[in-house]
Amino acid sequence: MDLRNKITTDMMKPPKRHGYDPDEDEGTDDEDEEDEDEDDDDDGGNAGPAIQFNQCPQCVPGNATGYVCPPGSNHLYCSFCARRFADRRNQANIVQACKGCTRICCQFYDGQCQVKLLFFFFFFEVLTCSYSLQSLNVDQQCNEARNFDMPAIPDGATGAFKGNTYELQILKDYLQSKNVTSKQCYDDCIAKLDNGTYTVSNATPPPKKKKKKKSLIKKKIFFSILVAAAVPNLRSTDKICINCARKAFAELCFKYRMDIPNADLPAAVTSRPDCHWGSDCRTQYNPQNPGHKERYSHICNRTHN
Repeated sequence: MDLRNKITTDMMKPPKRHGYDPDEDEGTDDEDEEDEDEDDDDDGGNAGPAIQFNQCPQCVPGNATGYVCPPGSNHLYCSFCARRFADRRNQANIVQACKGCTRICCQFYDGQCQVKLLFFFFFFEVLTCSYSLQSLNVDQQCNEARNFDMPAIPDGATGAFKGNTYELQILKDYLQSKNVTSKQCYDDCIAKLDNGTYTVSNATPPPKKKKKKKSLIKKKIFFSILVAAAVPNLRSTDKICINCARKAFAELCFKYRMDIPNADLPAAVTSRPDCHWGSDCRTQYNPQNPGHKERYSHICNRTHN
């Protein structure tokens, strides 16, 4: 037989692992058992049940809340801090989500939201224009409608007057002349919600056409705008997120502006004729025709069919 095809005894032996010395592993099992015994001794003195990473605290028997999750029950994850907690949305007087966008938030449930510690999630929300840079304060992200601090009148396409900067400036000038802050304006609007003078619609914008290639950020931006579209039947004690609070305030600013008497406004403002498209006019925020929003008033309802 050719020497190159001859089977030798070395070929029958199992291959050696590089960098492996069987002598080094001797006694490792005993050492592991000793380490486990030491760990057991250390843990024996700890009081209370152990909670694993992101484990629902109410799944642990004897927890401080007094409620224990039934076996196999559903759980929720906070949209702000990703913390896992019990799903009790079907129980009376239990609030675990925003009334407007239904976004899950553990701050509504137990007031223990840890969004301050998760900078990554906050940075992602800012990157996608879901929230402003003004706060990491949980109470100003999720709270009762009456407790929000509105530092300014909402502007932009989804703000007050649908991006009509001329009408927005008229309201700002009026509030300044009366020494009324935006927070006081917001509180007045919320009070009129409670007594039935104002209402918030439940209309939502039409869905956009899906594109073949759409990045995650674009999806997130559209989703953030869509979910904060409206808060129907809003009351001051309802728990909502800051997005929905701003959306509701933007809609209420239009009604607040309609209630301002003409005697308190300049003649250049009150002398303008009403646009027959009213607040639905698309020319009022068209940059190619900036004079339209100044020549016509859009604080009115649509009369053109």
